Amino acid sequence: ALFCWFVIGFESSNAWGGGTMQLVEMDALQARPLENLWYLHSQPPLYNLIGWFWGWLTPAHYPQAIWGMNIVMGALICGMSYHIARRFMGRWLSVTLVLLYVVINPALLLFEPIEIYTIPTAFLLALGVWFLTRYRGEYDGYLYAFLMCLILAMLMRSLIHIILLVVFIPLVVFWAKENRRRVAIISLIIALPVIVWYGKNAVVFGFFGSSSWSGSNLWKIAEVAYADDRLDELSNEGVLDAIVSEQVVFSLPADYERYGFDEQSSVGALTRNDFNNLNIIAVSEVYGDNALRLIQYNPFLYGRSVYNAYKIFVMPTHSFITEQLYTGKNRAKIDRFTTFHEQVIQGVWLTDTAERLLNEEFTAPLMFLLPLSVAIFGLRALWQCRLSWQKWLTFIQHEHVLITICGLIVYITLVSSLFEYGENNRFKLLIEPLLWVFVAVQMSALFGGVDRGVDGRESVDDENTIHEIFD
Repeated sequence: ALFCWFVIGFESSNAWGGGTMQLVEMDALQARPLENLWYLHSQPPLYNLIGWFWGWLTPAHYPQAIWGMNIVMGALICGMSYHIARRFMGRWLSVTLVLLYVVINPALLLFEPIEIYTIPTAFLLALGVWFLTRYRGEYDGYLYAFLMCLILAMLMRSLIHIILLVVFIPLVVFWAKENRRRVAIISLIIALPVIVWYGKNAVVFGFFGSSSWSGSNLWKIAEVAYADDRLDELSNEGVLDAIVSEQVVFSLPADYERYGFDEQSSVGALTRNDFNNLNIIAVSEVYGDNALRLIQYNPFLYGRSVYNAYKIFVMPTHSFITEQLYTGKNRAKIDRFTTFHEQVIQGVWLTDTAERLLNEEFTAPLMFLLPLSVAIFGLRALWQCRLSWQKWLTFIQHEHVLITICGLIVYITLVSSLFEYGENNRFKLLIEPLLWVFVAVQMSALFGGVDRGVDGRESVDDENTIHEIFD
């Protein structure tokens, strides 16, 4: 990363200077930080808070400071990925190959100069899983640290939704072998910041979530299979509202005023012609309502779009960065390396060959490796536990790290494919280091037998474990 910065000559995106829809412009953020953060409905507040801090600390060099922060986080992601892989894979060659893939992944190098929440969120998720690998049943602080990382990720990125707490708080309570009532209470206290933020949006803005853009995002994938002329016809037939066929989604608030979206506010943070304008909430609701109508009108087309979105999701992440988007010039400077990584290390040449032979579009081997790995993990669980509820409870207790990684992979894959179109592979970077560790562990189990890793994990058949759980 430092070589790319100082030798190859990578450039920072300087996104806080304007033009990036996820960020409050730095001048406004520095002038009224509390107002701009509290009335932020387009995104969770944490990343803009980080931007405010660096802009306050070093006004002239905050892009470079954020870049440096991302590099440190990227390095830590690599280190934690190694530790997590070692937890499950005892073969040094397997671990080294996984680490090599994560370290030289051009997506990390290309996203680090960009002022966006992707690297910090990926860091928080990897850190949370790393804390879980440290948990051996004695010190509950590691469980609390995992939850804190998850809460911070929710306050960083709207994709990481509060709904995950419905799954992970009960799991954390179950994983704790003692004082479960205390663990439950502390877990709920840790979750208070995100509960307060979602509650604030519900009370102040009328929606339960951390981003008001969910309807607009759903429209992107609902309408992608339709030509503009067909959308016009559906609008004339009364299936859709005229606004969605006439106005491109994610237009600026001023473009929607002619449709009656001209509500005023006394709060400056809600009146700018940006994507945190007060009217964006109602606009997004209209797009979301029309998206649901379009999905109901032809579910098959939506299903095909979801499949295509998944194919984008599994594409090499660095392919998201183009000459027109973010710091595309940086990618051009390492074009040979990205091509090598894409074709050889990620194996895209295999799917390219299969595509020519079978006349079917395959975007990357991960298209098959991801569901195969999840299936292997699920089948291993079924084979080990069968119909014994005691073995299932023991499996959930022992495999808390892999269950968490698998859950995050499935969740982000589904949400990214069901509710977004076009930026899906950017979303993958949030869990990409964990994803490749998980794939390697499952492939190792499939082709090389169970690899216990450095800690010699116990078998699910250990009859003493179930009694320890309920002591």
